[in-house]
Amino acid sequence: MSFNYSLSLTAALSAEKALELLSQLPGFGVPVDHTTVGPGIVISARPADEEDKEFGLEYEGFEPDLSVYMTHKRGNHDDLLEVDNVIRTTMILLHHCTGNAVLRANDSLWLRLQNNALLLNSEGALWQELQPLLPLVTLPYQAVPLPDD
Repeated sequence: MSFNYSLSLTAALSAEKALELLSQLPGFGVPVDHTTVGPGIVISARPADEEDKEFGLEYEGFEPDLSVYMTHKRGNHDDLLEVDNVIRTTMILLHHCTGNAVLRANDSLWLRLQNNALLLNSEGALWQELQPLLPLVTLPYQAVPLPDD
């Protein structure tokens, strides 16, 4: 079973530029057909479509203009090495975010960028389990309970 992540955000960059930035990470390939492949992960990016925008407005409180999808090749969410690239990818893109963003893993809310504040979901044991990866979070953050909606 693969583990899927979705990052919805407002950003001042195109899907193509987002993938170009990500392809500069060690071990990542040149983007082809809106997709780049890195160690243990496949990443695709596209402009948010009407469905993404409607979902964003209804459930996240904002209208995204960029949608990024990440899938682990081996599907092992418990493997910190695989989650490492999800966090690195997210941080690179959040540095280009001009508004709000939400990262979900399957249906679980991992983080939210809102009003220039990065909020990590403290519900459950997620970030406790990912403690060794917290240094990869390159923006100031707060850990707070975030409802999954």
